[in-house]
Amino acid sequence: MSELTSDPTIVCKCHGITAGQVRDAVRNGACDLTLIQQRTGACRGIGAATGRTVCGSCAPELVALLVATSRRARPAVRDWRVSASA
Repeated sequence: MSELTSDPTIVCKCHGITAGQVRDAVRNGACDLTLIQQRTGACRGIGAATGRTVCGSCAPELVALLVATSRRARPAVRDWRVSASA
């Protein structure tokens, strides 16, 4: 789901944080939920939660965005082992 979420999509309704803001935070070093919360303000528990949401309910989507963005950001791994015939 998170890989299909477009950047302008709001993932934290309480604070109006978009998927793009979360992806930018991950690309800039936010490597866990706490850092995403600190850098974006998402899922902080002090938002203007409405009857439709409970502040903190976006945590699973934030983690999914973290994982999906981290996978794309990793460089390809090369096998640097020397073969026995070399």
